Amino acid sequence: EPIPFARIGLYRDELRPSLPAREWSYAPPAQAAAPDVRPPRPAPPPPATLEAKTGPAPVFRVPRAAATVTVDGTIAPAEWDGAKPEQAMSLAQRHTGEPANPVSQAWLRHDGENLWLAVDNAMDPGKPMRIGRQWGQDEAVELAVRNVALGKDAPILVLRGYADGHLAASADAGAPAEAVRRAVEGVEYAARVVDASRWTAEWKIPLASLGVNPAEHRKLAFNLTVRKVGSSLWLMWEGTGGNSWWVERAGFLELEP
Repeated sequence: EPIPFARIGLYRDELRPSLPAREWSYAPPAQAAAPDVRPPRPAPPPPATLEAKTGPAPVFRVPRAAATVTVDGTIAPAEWDGAKPEQAMSLAQRHTGEPANPVSQAWLRHDGENLWLAVDNAMDPGKPMRIGRQWGQDEAVELAVRNVALGKDAPILVLRGYADGHLAASADAGAPAEAVRRAVEGVEYAARVVDASRWTAEWKIPLASLGVNPAEHRKLAFNLTVRKVGSSLWLMWEGTGGNSWWVERAGFLELEP
């Protein structure tokens, strides 16, 4: 039989939390930098020992935006319909699915053209934050999305925002180079370290950059992950048991009309 090269190589787990960087980086015009253009490698599968998740996948409904959001990293209640905890997506699971603290909360909205996201990250003040631009080693938020309406070959797109305000799109999930490059087009991201116990982030993501036409595509496979280095957490909306971007083991966003 042919050698399964796509299944050979390193993968992340609790014993190997990071891999060599393979990211498309983005910087605002004031500090523009050329993106890393190394070609992506096929993404390895999650460990084969994982058991299939049981029960229906959760669905998080994303309402229409009621206000204009200024992407500055500050989660202003007036911009997020009060930023009410009961409306938030709770990130409270380890990658294994077990409960974890300190938790994060996220609010999602859409306006028919863009996906808006705010993430509030509670931190353990006794464990200093790691501020940098290396996934797995520094404080960051990762969103992974796949347009299931495009069929089984639709790529998983991975965006990462760091606590220092840096934005990158990663090829770790095996998306083609052009799809990875396109995923950051028009994206706005900002972060703010409030104090030792909290940092916040805001995103504006053009749905077109994700290959989504909201008039036709309303259900997206999705996961959201926060890396909390001091607490040794890969904190997720839905614990996948493996790679954070493995959306088939996470849940779905549903864009409301």
